[in-house]
Amino acid sequence: MNDCEQIRTIWTHAEPIIEMGVWDPAVFLSNPVRAISGQSGPILHLGELAKVFEGVRAAGNWDRRDNLPGSDAGSDTWRGYRQINVGQFELLPGEAWDRPVESGSTFLQPGDVVVRKMSPVRAALVTDDIPGHPVDDSCLVIRGLDTPTALWVVLCFNHPSYERYLMSLSGQPILPRVSLRVLRNIALPPPPPLFHTLAGPIKAEVNDRALIRRNVHSVQQEVIGFVAESGGADFIARAEARFQQPSWSAQVHARTIDWSWAPQHVSAAILQDELLDLSAWTPLAAWLDKTPRDRRRLPPDFDRQVHLLRLSDAETSVLPACSLETIRPTLASRVYRVPLSVGEVLISTLGTSPRVLFAGVESRDDVFLVDHWEPLRFRETPGAFALILNTPAVSGQLRRMSVGSARQFVRAEDIKQLCIPDVPLAVRTRWDQALTGIVQAWRKSCDSWEDLMNRANRAFEDAHNLPAMRADRSRAL
Repeated sequence: MNDCEQIRTIWTHAEPIIEMGVWDPAVFLSNPVRAISGQSGPILHLGELAKVFEGVRAAGNWDRRDNLPGSDAGSDTWRGYRQINVGQFELLPGEAWDRPVESGSTFLQPGDVVVRKMSPVRAALVTDDIPGHPVDDSCLVIRGLDTPTALWVVLCFNHPSYERYLMSLSGQPILPRVSLRVLRNIALPPPPPLFHTLAGPIKAEVNDRALIRRNVHSVQQEVIGFVAESGGADFIARAEARFQQPSWSAQVHARTIDWSWAPQHVSAAILQDELLDLSAWTPLAAWLDKTPRDRRRLPPDFDRQVHLLRLSDAETSVLPACSLETIRPTLASRVYRVPLSVGEVLISTLGTSPRVLFAGVESRDDVFLVDHWEPLRFRETPGAFALILNTPAVSGQLRRMSVGSARQFVRAEDIKQLCIPDVPLAVRTRWDQALTGIVQAWRKSCDSWEDLMNRANRAFEDAHNLPAMRADRSRAL
């Protein structure tokens, strides 16, 4: 195929993409298109600029290399990051944050870029305040880039078009994932001058957001420790072990069985009764505000665009979502009519993977909730109760209360039956003040982050703009 035929073929595939205003990296980075479009700048090849390698694959190799016994990436003693910890631009907190940082060739270093292999592809920058533990083999690491280039790679890889590009190059239709070969050979346009001026502020903001996450993680770990010391956590662990025995259901009191004979629900009722009797815990309903919340849904003819908070917008921490998509609800009957209120605590009805969010003390009357969230209003210290609900002792109860054929969701009325420890007011006040301050700092960071991302996306669009292609299309054909 000669150059003219190759250009004609590329334009045949590129024309619909250009007309729809959707950019595709494969079209932009092909040499004939670059030649006719005037894009004569250098192309960045990651394999030539940096070292690209996989995360830790096997315990034996890692232990011999770094002399760390008992650290299997597939075991409970794993002391690193997994793909769930890789967010957009930043590493999310996990168990690894509580462990001391050591050194070794497989440990993350400031300036590294961590990329998830599986969809959705995410890329994160490792900053100075991120614990430098290793990642498992579900991630790839790029090491050796300068700060502007590293952030530019992160920005590009977090764009949906690059995810499609990386997946198509990997050529794995059954279980698509980014391969090491593809990442080493990937070509990118260079960062534009505008992005170089943004690199410093973006890196500082990523670092500040990591500090905020570490602060809320520290408070959460204190709450988990307090719950464990209250005796309830050990009691729940012993009860869970007892429920694994085949004979646990031989003697069940009739008063324990309420609305369901399912063993999972009966064991949940037994556990909660014993917590109330033996561990001096209290039902969640005792701490809630008695004023009922309006539970009506939006009318069917609702056609206004709103900020919609879905389960997918939540993280593993209690921090509220930083940015929400503005959309018109396609199913208004599943959205609460009353928006999110100040001081409300949201707990998901997804019992298999519980999530808890704290709204904070600032007004957000433009955020609407899908009914997979159960909003709770407490009489006092709502931030402290958000932290208490986000502990393993509570999430374990939620899992046993799940209903349906797949045992996936919890009924809203059952959430009030959750048992929580009776924490002194002074301790709850301290937790509430700490979390309230963290949420306020988080919202300020979200505003700064949104501004930086808007400017960075404009730089992305400038670097991937194809005006010359549109102007020269007729001449090229």
